[in-house]
Amino acid sequence: MMDRTMLKSALLSYWNDQTEVFDYGQGHLIYLPWHYGDDDAVALYVEEHDGLVTITDHGTTYGRIAAAAINMDTDRVHAAWKAALGPMAHLGIGASVDEISATCDVKDYPERLGQLASACLRAEQVTQLGTAPKALRFSDRVSRTVQKAVRDVRGVKAKPQAPVMLVSGRTRPVTTLVHPDSGPDVWVQAVGGNDKQAREDALERCVHLFHFGRSDHALRMAAVKGHRDLWGDAMERELRDVAQRVVYVDDAPHMLEREILQTISPQGQLT
Repeated sequence: MMDRTMLKSALLSYWNDQTEVFDYGQGHLIYLPWHYGDDDAVALYVEEHDGLVTITDHGTTYGRIAAAAINMDTDRVHAAWKAALGPMAHLGIGASVDEISATCDVKDYPERLGQLASACLRAEQVTQLGTAPKALRFSDRVSRTVQKAVRDVRGVKAKPQAPVMLVSGRTRPVTTLVHPDSGPDVWVQAVGGNDKQAREDALERCVHLFHFGRSDHALRMAAVKGHRDLWGDAMERELRDVAQRVVYVDDAPHMLEREILQTISPQGQLT
């Protein structure tokens, strides 16, 4: 029979397993077992300096609202944002206006981090004031980015969810097939996932497709969600065993587009 001790123990065990901490910059990036509306985990950056700890979402929550075409300058939206943050609105030393941030003593860090994560989830609800489109799946985001990258390249087309041939003779869909009129195809596979198990599953699908696919190693690209630190060296080695290019699409603006154009050049020419 379930009792209070067992319930608490099971809950803490789950939170422990689903919380991931990575070295990042001068501090640490923490992925928590709470998720935004599109199922992306709440990620907070933590850095200690002179005995104080700063916790921030680096403006990601604000960015989600802006991406939903919400005008943050209206009185209504500004009031909703402040109300969602509550006491967290004034706890970040030196924070920019788009950050949800707090600065505290080291001993207070766990409590503040929990409060800040809750504020992020409340603040995201500001998107309900607009008519935001449904958030794109990562694979759809990759397909759109690839299509945009080759849109002005003569003789090159991007085909989302195109069937590709395996050595067994079976076909499987690849996230996007880049098809030059003259030259071999480039396979681009999205590798996403909002938690540890989902990332493992996406990795296995990519490795299976590339390992058994009828394509050259140099013409395979893995488009990976998030930053390199989230995945780790072992996962990256597995991807590089089967793909020439492993692109962490959030490491730098337009990273995926640049890699696509480098891969197809000089096969395609800008119109």
